[in-house]
Amino acid sequence: MSIASHKFDRMTPEEFLAWQLRQDRLYEFVDGLPLLPLKMMAGATQRHDRVVINAILSLGKQLRGKPCRPMTSYVAVSIPKGNFRRPDVTVECGQPASDLAMTAAEPRLAIEVLSPSTLSFDRFRKLEEYKTVPGLGVILLVDAFQGVQAQTVANAYLAMEHELKIVPALNKIDMQAARPDAVLAEMETALGIDPFEVLRVSGKAGLGIEELIAAIIERVPPPAGSPDDSLRALV
Repeated sequence: MSIASHKFDRMTPEEFLAWQLRQDRLYEFVDGLPLLPLKMMAGATQRHDRVVINAILSLGKQLRGKPCRPMTSYVAVSIPKGNFRRPDVTVECGQPASDLAMTAAEPRLAIEVLSPSTLSFDRFRKLEEYKTVPGLGVILLVDAFQGVQAQTVANAYLAMEHELKIVPALNKIDMQAARPDAVLAEMETALGIDPFEVLRVSGKAGLGIEELIAAIIERVPPPAGSPDDSLRALV
């Protein structure tokens, strides 16, 4: 959700980018108008900032030495219909035209840290816009008030980038505060994971453990090499 001031005239995308360079605040661009994102007007919470910073630090570490890099909301994602949105974190894999470039050349991952004031808007309209961006393979919506480990974000992205097989599992289903159906919906929306492939497990209660081990054996392909070679292992 965003709010546009009545003083703005409609602009072309090129006019907006030139105008934005002269501003001291970051705007999105929607339907020809500059819009101040609601999260900027309401003020980001410290929890929101911690999630963003942790995601950037973790992604930066994981992507070190690779052509991709994490970017802040300074870098906008160009939506094919002409809008510009500003995810909290974007993984950029292209080369910018210059140091002043304000849009991602090849965005691969977009992270939106949700808050009570932006939850509905980010999960519906912005998510649908992100889905139209070519090459944007991962759209991750993070609930800052439920908490998420940035390392999990980084590992999920890297696994997809390297086309590794993922065995999705929903842990701690025995807890009273567990929200299995809601979390499965979030996994499907953010990472494109089929809910029917997600295993429900609890290490404490011993639920789903045998099924998880069987799924790892069945779904993960064996390593390359010959079975006649010397045995090697990393423990």
